[in-house]
Amino acid sequence: MSRKVFLVGDGAVGSTFANDLLQNVTVDELAIFDVAKNRPVGDSMDLEDINPFMGQTDIHPADYSDDKDADVCVITAGVPRKQGETRLDLVAKNVKILKSIVQPFVDSGFKGVFVVSDNPVDILTTLTQKLSGFPKKRVIGLILHLTQCVYVLNLLRSLMFQLPRLTQWF
Repeated sequence: MSRKVFLVGDGAVGSTFANDLLQNVTVDELAIFDVAKNRPVGDSMDLEDINPFMGQTDIHPADYSDDKDADVCVITAGVPRKQGETRLDLVAKNVKILKSIVQPFVDSGFKGVFVVSDNPVDILTTLTQKLSGFPKKRVIGLILHLTQCVYVLNLLRSLMFQLPRLTQWF
């Protein structure tokens, strides 16, 4: 049985995810898609350099025609937050991007699991489930460690904690 991961979005988060994936999980194939077509080409070549140490994964740039047989689609594509923007400011921009990703997967007959790692992750995960029509157990939202820290810090700020004293917790 082949294990295939299809990564959509090869920016900072996607590239880091791909590297971490190959160092921690055995997969047979990693297909990488990005609207900036050259980026997955370069990252695929870079990631092949760790193959001798981590296993023999087929790592390659991809397009949506490669998605049907994927076991997992990891979505990291989205507009990064700019200074002064909130997570909710990203909704309209990232919803448009998300719609352009989910529909081709559904149309291809994709039978795998969506993993959403883009902001705002709660809203985009719910939207992925609605757009795909998949049951909730096939759509997972992934909050990165940094995002968890932001939530904790915002909670603590709202409770009037003095943040410099909290550095020992992180």
